[in-house]
Amino acid sequence: MHAYFLRAGTETQPIIFRVERDFDGKSFANRRVTASQNGATILTLAASFQRPEAGLEHAVAMPDLPPPEELRSLDILAGDYAGISAQAVAFLSKPSAFDIRPCGVPAFLQTKPGTPVSHVWIRFRGSVPTDPVVRRGVLAYLSDYALLSASLIPHGVNMFEHSMQTASLDHAMWFHDDVPLDDWLLYTSESAWSGHGRGIARGVFHSRDGRAIAHVTQEGLIRMRPDLAPRTTIPHMP
Repeated sequence: MHAYFLRAGTETQPIIFRVERDFDGKSFANRRVTASQNGATILTLAASFQRPEAGLEHAVAMPDLPPPEELRSLDILAGDYAGISAQAVAFLSKPSAFDIRPCGVPAFLQTKPGTPVSHVWIRFRGSVPTDPVVRRGVLAYLSDYALLSASLIPHGVNMFEHSMQTASLDHAMWFHDDVPLDDWLLYTSESAWSGHGRGIARGVFHSRDGRAIAHVTQEGLIRMRPDLAPRTTIPHMP
């Protein structure tokens, strides 16, 4: 799927989805989706579907990293930032549908320039959906996490200490396998380029046993705004 985020939406108004059936073949089908709210288009999306089939398989190996049992959840990490950043503590302590355990300093809290790569272990809390389509939807929702901040790491910039305007612009995702939400997933994201107020990041989800579950690519807005005060609202937590 490939989505473009055109305008901000709101949870207080209904969203109308219009689906165009562009193609239905023997193996593939394609759809175009337009989401509108209050008479304005807020998102456009193109999606391709394939019937399951066997084929040649290969994938880049999953990074060798500490297992999630050896790492701390974000809410526990909040104690490390007490007295340093009230906004960071509030964000880390915010209730989440996922248990998120970063390998090292979270990308959105980096304060020194570094290699633009982020690794986090993630596990769904609560009852796992049985419908594989719903599980893919949950992963699509989760995939927006930790992508945009990867493009900030080389600059030593984080969303709590600097005056920035950030947003997801477009988002592409390829699903390779059923999503095992009942176990830990490793989400690796890296940024190959930034410039002109934008950053490109790509990510991959691996199951605990090393299978590549999905790949993600996103272009995001990372505009420095000296005219704005540092962020006082809490960023989105999945």
